[in-house]
Amino acid sequence: MTVCERGDGNRRKTIVALLGILLLAAVLRLGGLASESLWYDEAYSVWVARHDLAWQIAMSIERIYPPTYYLLLHIWMFLGDSEFVVRALSAVLGIVSVALIYILGQALFDSETGLVGAFLLAIAPLHIWYSQEARMYILVALLLSVGNWALWRAVHASERRYWALYAVTIGLAFSAHYHAVFILTAHNLYMIARSLIRGKWCEWRPWLVTQGAALALAAVGLAGIFSEEATLWWGELTKRYSVSWVDLIRTAAEFTYGLTFTGGRIAYWGGLALTGACCMVALVSARHRGAISGADWPVDEGTVYCLFLAVVPVLAVWVVSLWKSFYVLRYLFPFMPPYLLLVARGARLLRSPFLQAFALIAMVVLLATPLINIYILPQKEDWRAAVAYVSEREEPGDWIYFVDYSLWIPFDYYYQGRAHESGLSRWVTDYERIGQQADEMAADASRVWLVQSHLDKYAVEEYLLRDPRFLPVERVEFLGIRVVLFEVL
Repeated sequence: MTVCERGDGNRRKTIVALLGILLLAAVLRLGGLASESLWYDEAYSVWVARHDLAWQIAMSIERIYPPTYYLLLHIWMFLGDSEFVVRALSAVLGIVSVALIYILGQALFDSETGLVGAFLLAIAPLHIWYSQEARMYILVALLLSVGNWALWRAVHASERRYWALYAVTIGLAFSAHYHAVFILTAHNLYMIARSLIRGKWCEWRPWLVTQGAALALAAVGLAGIFSEEATLWWGELTKRYSVSWVDLIRTAAEFTYGLTFTGGRIAYWGGLALTGACCMVALVSARHRGAISGADWPVDEGTVYCLFLAVVPVLAVWVVSLWKSFYVLRYLFPFMPPYLLLVARGARLLRSPFLQAFALIAMVVLLATPLINIYILPQKEDWRAAVAYVSEREEPGDWIYFVDYSLWIPFDYYYQGRAHESGLSRWVTDYERIGQQADEMAADASRVWLVQSHLDKYAVEEYLLRDPRFLPVERVEFLGIRVVLFEVL
């Protein structure tokens, strides 16, 4: 057999393996896609996407509306707006993301590492979770993966098309979620390290131009950062989330296990030790590898780049959050794929095929429980059941009252009735203002359905229970939702 024939045979095996991994990714992401109802944030995505493009662009300037995902969902919803259809966009993006991590792994390392990285991403519970949610996080992860690959190709192939691809994808990522901007910390650190090692500023002209182009492209999407609503929301995040060094360990665990791990403490720490050991193998082995692409690197350049992508953005968010916290897992999720690629690199560099197989099998076993839990444990707010409960018992003269007032968005996604709807902000606890609302309902309604979610305090319910004009008749709890029916005397 000639060298060419062996090469063709290896390529065919790689293609078959990749197709198998993508099929696995598709099954895991499309399975049970509509088993749970849309929760608040997903229904909000649908509500925004139903508006025309001009409205969305205008709102992205005035409020917190990074538009890239909503614009894409607007186009996608020509196929329909059912739970399956709106989530299928994320599922497709998730499947494509698995292919992209293979492409990035092949570029940084080799085809085998790319395949292992794609496999780990295909079965990653957190990646499956956000591939089944009608939100922008999986789109940001995909765009950043393309941008990461484009930057690598740009500095090694010296072709303008890669710089252009980088500017477009990173700019779109910035306009999909504000946290995507933190990828620049990794990219800039890599470019500085590359220049210092080479003893000259490498590709600084196209680098500055493409960063400027990316920020210019994202100008509309980033404008909402400076809105009044953004100031209030970031302030609320600071109150709600505090950070410590423990959050970094928790982030690594959630990148590994997702949100549904129930395997016990030994498995939890054992899995973290295994993935941590693989990362250490990748880093230690990088010291002994030669220069790449003519650069006189003392360590493997691909490993350094992957390390920067996996660690630097998360650390940057953490450091800033010590001052003004917005360290939220779903905002950090788009930085996860390079972490799994680093784990894959370490697993591939283990000394023997036996150790490599053992590491991968152990990871699959550890992920079995959180993977199963994604499909069998209810996780999302059950608006479907809550609305069905109200609709089946609704009578003329009923009034539906929401706390928080914006709950009409997920409620109306399922609701087909005609009852009057109103609501109050969750932040209002002033009994005088609540009393004014109660007077209006007492005058015009025969019954009041009080629908509540996302609350720490139930001031409205407490007021109505004390008001003799309102008699509590039923009180039902759904996942993440409380419904109380009052008769008006």
